[in-house]
Amino acid sequence: MGIRGLATYMAQRSDWHLKPFELHDTYIVIDGNALVSQLYIRCAKCNCSFGGDYDKFARTICDFFDSLEKCNITPLVLIDGGCEEKKILTVRQRIRDKVGSAFGYNPTTQREYKFFPLLMKEVFKEVMSKKGVKYVQTLFEADDEIASVARILNCPVLSFDSDFYIYDVMYIPFNTLDPFLIQNRRGTGYVKRCKIYRVDSLRRQFPGLERLHLPLASTLLGNDYVNCRTFKGFFDHLRLPKITKLRYNDQQRRIEATLLWLSKHTVHNAIAQILARLPVEKRPKILEIIEMIVNVYTTSNPQILISLGFSVEYVAEMEGKFKKEPFKYQGDIKNLRPEEDSDDGEKLENDIVDPDDEETVEDDPEFRYNPNIKKVAPDWFIQEFQMGNYASYFIDILTRRFYVCPPQIEDYSYPAAIKICTKIISLIYSLLTKNLQGPDTLSYLCRGAGKNVIVNKLEAKSDILGSQLPSLFNLRKLPIVIRKRMFDETLGIPECALATIPTEWQLYVATVIFWMSQQEKPSGTNCHLYSLLYAMLFGVIDSKIGFHRSEQYFHQQFDQQIQMIFYNRENHQSHVQLDENLTVYEAYCQVMPDDCLLAAPFFLNNFEINQHLLLNAKKFNVSIVHAFAQFQISLRHSLHLNALLGYPYQQTRISEMFNGTLVYNLYTNFKGRNDIDAYVLHQLQNSPTLLRLFNRLLSHIKGLLNQDALDNKVNSARRRRKRNKGKNGVENTQVIEPEDTTSFHDVNNRYSLLRGHQM
Repeated sequence: MGIRGLATYMAQRSDWHLKPFELHDTYIVIDGNALVSQLYIRCAKCNCSFGGDYDKFARTICDFFDSLEKCNITPLVLIDGGCEEKKILTVRQRIRDKVGSAFGYNPTTQREYKFFPLLMKEVFKEVMSKKGVKYVQTLFEADDEIASVARILNCPVLSFDSDFYIYDVMYIPFNTLDPFLIQNRRGTGYVKRCKIYRVDSLRRQFPGLERLHLPLASTLLGNDYVNCRTFKGFFDHLRLPKITKLRYNDQQRRIEATLLWLSKHTVHNAIAQILARLPVEKRPKILEIIEMIVNVYTTSNPQILISLGFSVEYVAEMEGKFKKEPFKYQGDIKNLRPEEDSDDGEKLENDIVDPDDEETVEDDPEFRYNPNIKKVAPDWFIQEFQMGNYASYFIDILTRRFYVCPPQIEDYSYPAAIKICTKIISLIYSLLTKNLQGPDTLSYLCRGAGKNVIVNKLEAKSDILGSQLPSLFNLRKLPIVIRKRMFDETLGIPECALATIPTEWQLYVATVIFWMSQQEKPSGTNCHLYSLLYAMLFGVIDSKIGFHRSEQYFHQQFDQQIQMIFYNRENHQSHVQLDENLTVYEAYCQVMPDDCLLAAPFFLNNFEINQHLLLNAKKFNVSIVHAFAQFQISLRHSLHLNALLGYPYQQTRISEMFNGTLVYNLYTNFKGRNDIDAYVLHQLQNSPTLLRLFNRLLSHIKGLLNQDALDNKVNSARRRRKRNKGKNGVENTQVIEPEDTTSFHDVNNRYSLLRGHQM
């Protein structure tokens, strides 16, 4: 419900409205959607063009919550749920904008603006769960609940949403929060410096302004409930002192004029004057909306506190304390007369433009179906949704049979990456809506040809495993073994095929198999497969030696230890023959920390972007990213299906498995090799337990892929033709054979010359 231009208007007088504040020893209510976006934009040093460096992003999230803990600040995070009807057109426009901005995105343009990776929110929830941060996902937009909790607990809100200038809460804009800690004045703890807004500062600027005036301002200036053209007649008669023209643009002057006008009227008188300039037949509907908005902004509902871990007794006490009669206008709306215009001030330029004027909800029949969520979903589903177990679009599917697919960095010469996983989406849709009234097809918004955005249709499934699909109300009555078979059937996983894989890897491996088995172009090749599996080793390395992403700091900390490992192996140990007849799980458990330490430098080098790509955007190959985008979107929906089925597999920790820059670099590295296996052998020759794990994992997955999935997907060296012109201008062609990589000095690894033999 934000007011367009309000954040900029407040920034013009930030010294007046935003006061220095030291944050410590308190609850803080956090707008989760705003936080995850701002952490990614402002703090995470990630390479957006490669699809997401989720390990680095997870580290950023951890550091943020760790800093709050040091200040004895207890975060309560609220995340938006489904898209409300009033937001549909806004969301559609944003998707169009994102699809447009993703076209031609590359490592050079990523320095100018960020592009959110597909699994960003999943990683955010993953980290919060791991750290024990209390969070709730509301059924729809979370702003009202955020404000309620903040008022009840008398604590600040952290967000970057101008809505909170209107709610009567203490508000800390995220961009004012200092990332660093300082010791408090007592010297016994830490504080975070920031700036805080209280509504009293706005009331001091406009004497006579009441708290109930602020929701009226939101209504007049246009929000998600009201078209901003509705009150054009009102603004035609609004005046503003000329002196402000030099300070503000037209929208900011309109904001100031509105607040100034409201400050000179009581709430009921202001409503009467607003309605008086509307046609009589429209007044009842507009009054209903005004009353609803005022109550939304001013009513507190303590029930959300139960989901945040507060006791039932405390919530009951707060319900009594904050109980109030809803606001109701008292007056006759039929016989209203507008007051005479003032001669003071300048008339506003009233060219109000609403970008959605040409397209209304009523014109789009696919958005009309919108039942009460509590009538179409069982209690266990709603509880688990509020726990954050499910994706927010589950509510969109339930309430209007519509799904907005987030855009990715893709090769626009190919179909949208989402096409690869419609089979998984179809089952999710079918399980959510089985036996419910409404349309028989799911409409999903995605990229079409080129930069076009289209709505596709997806048919529901009626049966699986030779039986009728259960309804959502009966889904959890099925044994977990049956739900696991439903998952395996959808992804094409043979029964018990993943039993010898570490449990935390099983779902990820299942998605790899599904992705490699599809025929959507550009389909995954051996190079893609090797890259994904090799990248999985970085999670193992992190678990053994800790999280390291800086080569400089790594070498400062471990150089002497690495030299000592080589010395001991060359002088005090004989060649050890490892048992190769292990399962993947057994090989995983037997990885040695020393082996991880020796393998780490190669990974550290490949976590960084190649400088040639920054200097020359034409060297960036978006088709490589597109194939991994297909994998990511398959993983996203595999995770969501697994959650809906009650977790037959342990959820994958994405931040420990996928780094877009790493898999891109590995792919380009592997693609240039004549023999990938020889190259991997060389890189891991001094990390034999890691090499064994990789080989066992690779062999296991190849054994699960059918021949069709492997045909035409092997990596073959390409003969490059180098063209030179001789002295006479005649072009000479020289065939350059691929390099032999079985034995070489790797310039990316300073220790390769120390490797005298394979352990």
